Amino acid sequence: MKLVNLRYLRTKYGYSQTEIASRLGITRAAYTNYESGSRQPGLRVLSQLADLYSVSLDELVGRIPAADHEVLMPIEHEVIEHYRQLTPAGRLRVMNQMNFELALNRKEV
Repeated sequence: MKLVNLRYLRTKYGYSQTEIASRLGITRAAYTNYESGSRQPGLRVLSQLADLYSVSLDELVGRIPAADHEVLMPIEHEVIEHYRQLTPAGRLRVMNQMNFELALNRKEV
């Protein structure tokens, strides 16, 4: 079974095969085999991919079409991952800083 949405989602989100392989902790060659359909990933890798792209497993494997989710750039994914690791107090400081920066932006425009 070829996972028809792997390449589509990877390119939609702007990742290279090397970047995805690194995030999954596998070699680029292994990931290329998943994308080409010559090998099948296990449930752990499938779950990681579904989480990365914010899609269901059914969308990932092509049982249903991938919904048109808002596309986040890799740096935006990284910001979200870091934000989720913060304490509630740290999150509040980040939000305060973002609000400050947005206020500065409005004044500059």
